[in-house]
Amino acid sequence: MEFFVNTKGVDYLKSSVLPVILWLVTVNLLPVGISLSKELPPDEVAWKAISPQLEIFWKDVEDSPFQAAKGAWPLIEDLKGFIKEYPKSTHVPEAYYDLGEAYASISFVPEAIAHWRIVAKYYPDSKWAGEALTALVAYMKEQGQTNKLVAFYQELLRQFPDSKAAKTAKIILAIQALKEGKIKLATRVADQIAKASPSIEVEVPQFLDLKARLAEEQGHYGEARRYWIHYINLIKLPTHRAEALFHIAETYRKEGSNLKARKYYALIRRDYSNLPEALFARFRMAQMEEKAKERLSKYVKGTLRKQNTALEDQLFSKIIEKFPDYPLTHEVEFELTRLKLKEKKFLAVLELAWNFKQKSPSNPYLARILRCADEAEKALMSAKPDIHELQEVVAFGSPFIQAHGNDPLASSIANLTQALWLRLMNRLINKHDPQGALVEYWRFRRIYKGLKDKAAMAKARPIAAKALLALDRDLLKQRHPLDLVNYHFVHADAIGELDVPEHQLLLGHAWGEIGVPKAALRAYFKAFEMGIDPGKRAELFTAWAAQAIKDGDLTAAEATLNLLDSQCPDAALGPKALALKARLAARRGDWVASFNMAQDSLDRRPNKETRLLLFNASVKLGEWDQVQKQWLRMEKDLDTVQKSLLLRSWGDEALNLEQPSEALSAYDRLKRLEPDDPAVLWRLALARSRSGKERGNTSPWQSLLKSTDPFWNNVAKAEVQDRKFWSGIAGDFR
Repeated sequence: MEFFVNTKGVDYLKSSVLPVILWLVTVNLLPVGISLSKELPPDEVAWKAISPQLEIFWKDVEDSPFQAAKGAWPLIEDLKGFIKEYPKSTHVPEAYYDLGEAYASISFVPEAIAHWRIVAKYYPDSKWAGEALTALVAYMKEQGQTNKLVAFYQELLRQFPDSKAAKTAKIILAIQALKEGKIKLATRVADQIAKASPSIEVEVPQFLDLKARLAEEQGHYGEARRYWIHYINLIKLPTHRAEALFHIAETYRKEGSNLKARKYYALIRRDYSNLPEALFARFRMAQMEEKAKERLSKYVKGTLRKQNTALEDQLFSKIIEKFPDYPLTHEVEFELTRLKLKEKKFLAVLELAWNFKQKSPSNPYLARILRCADEAEKALMSAKPDIHELQEVVAFGSPFIQAHGNDPLASSIANLTQALWLRLMNRLINKHDPQGALVEYWRFRRIYKGLKDKAAMAKARPIAAKALLALDRDLLKQRHPLDLVNYHFVHADAIGELDVPEHQLLLGHAWGEIGVPKAALRAYFKAFEMGIDPGKRAELFTAWAAQAIKDGDLTAAEATLNLLDSQCPDAALGPKALALKARLAARRGDWVASFNMAQDSLDRRPNKETRLLLFNASVKLGEWDQVQKQWLRMEKDLDTVQKSLLLRSWGDEALNLEQPSEALSAYDRLKRLEPDDPAVLWRLALARSRSGKERGNTSPWQSLLKSTDPFWNNVAKAEVQDRKFWSGIAGDFR
């Protein structure tokens, strides 16, 4: 048999029909012509004047809390006026109780609690004492005043042991004990109260709630529902009606009568939308819908509407935020954890598990939530989270590394964080963000070095070294050597711990590029001293020798090249090493050696620098065919200044070697570059003169006689006079 209650119908019967019937009976019993107000005491007349306001207020409390708050202040003034005018009226306890409710409706909780305490303490035998105590339970708990509430109960039990207030306090304490799992204690108190007061169910309706809870605990769901239905018809507060209705729905759900349970949940959602039970009812209905879909999915594929996890998430989170201390909230937290796991929001699962453990370490749901956390950890380890997700895990998990002692969940999160942190560094390197990887390493190092965790540091250092070298290469490739040098000095101590000789090699390259040869040589020496990898020795020795030659330290260059010959024999015969040896030979004036090695290097790997070395050696040796050949290949890659310098060198050296025709070849090219330069014109005239390609006695010098520069004008005059002298009588004496 189903006990379904429409609470609004009960209220309507009590508030509307019964007063009318009583009024008719009263009027018929009175003599005609006698006024009702003359027969009633003044306090009754005053109370009847307030009664319509109260009826409206209570209806608004249930239907529209906002509307109830709007009408609260006039009601408060009228109730205060009544108490002041009729302090000995039998309606004063109810007036105080209603004042508390009116204050509560406008969120003046301390004032509400004060008025309910007055009812319980000064009118303990009033039927309103129980209502006041019940209201006190909810609001003092909400204010975190549980200790004060217990002390108040004890005071009532001591001062008024046989009063209704004291009995109510005992019942409330028994209900609290039952919520805490103290079933035997609650049963014993209930038996004692029933034995001492056979009519307790009539005196204090809360006793019905206690009996119903005990019956539910024992699995007697039908009996529990009968108690709660009786209880609903005796109480006034919507909060307690909603709670009782929710319990009824829960008993049906536990029995597997989902349709009946859903009917009650729907009733609560409709009639008590502003109370916690409305949210809990929505939660249960969402649960039931999900389970129904899970069952159907076994038989039907592809036709079920997808679960709206966003709405469920919002609902669960709202319950947890607004009602953290409700017993059902623990189940909601578990369901939210399961939902996050289902959505693959593994980090949220870990956060929920940790928060739940801190708040409720002995709660029965903790074991299930920890199992969800374990699944989330395994999923994170086996999945391939992107960089952003890895960064989120590290941000969440890094505090657990150093802050939570030996807690198993904290240790598990810390281990997960370490593993994914190392993975994050590698992922950043692979995504060409070595600097990002190093930033993560500096953070990692700060934590684990502080903890003196050598094992963790040993895992991270190779990754950091790899990132450092990748960053060095990137900066050199992007032609930012100064950035490399600056980065080294900012993180010098930490980089030193990485013990990476190759970093010193690349640092030497950077010093060389910004023109600090001494620092470059020191970096190369340090790389050699640290024991650079054999595969990098050839690069080190060649760079070291090149820098020493550039710095003019030919002895160091020769020693370094000797190291190259002994330790890297294959590289010593390579084009780069041969080019360096050619350069060293040129610096020492050994042009034959420079020519031969430059030619060998160029044959293996043609490049501008080696071609220039061969050109210069060829000029010095008078190998004009080679000079012409290299010039034709270099010319297009040279700028005007470079061409001018090389052509002057070519021509001047040819004149020194008494090869004026070869000099004339160079100077003709030079004149095309600088047609008005007197020094070029003089060189050209001199080469023509020595090669016998004159046009008349003074023709090579005629253009210089027109020069506006006094120096070159005088040089030309002297040369012309010298020519005339030797072409005259003096020529006969040659």
